[in-house]
Amino acid sequence: MRTPSSTPFGLWWEKPRTRLGLLWGGTLLALLPIVGASPKPASVQEAPLPPGKGVESVTGICSICHGLDLVTEQRQDRDGWTRLIDQMIQFGAPIPPGERQVIIDYLATHFSPKKVK
Repeated sequence: MRTPSSTPFGLWWEKPRTRLGLLWGGTLLALLPIVGASPKPASVQEAPLPPGKGVESVTGICSICHGLDLVTEQRQDRDGWTRLIDQMIQFGAPIPPGERQVIIDYLATHFSPKKVK
């Protein structure tokens, strides 16, 4: 029977660097099912937006960068939505000029601040 000291390089699994590699590899393999599981797309996962003129634009454009829940939680007045949409355009949101006002109108109509009783 050969021992690690009797071979010129030792047994590969007994080398410290190889053992560390096996440890990391085993850890990554164990985590693969967790990391590989992806959530459903935002359009499937979230409740649909209220119907109205502009819903397709909001769904199609806003969900490119973030989930629609981020939109529906904002609760802005018309000025707030205007500032927010203009800021998104500055950040690079692909909102065509003709759709800007449609999106603002839709959001101001359906997601304005809640009235306090």
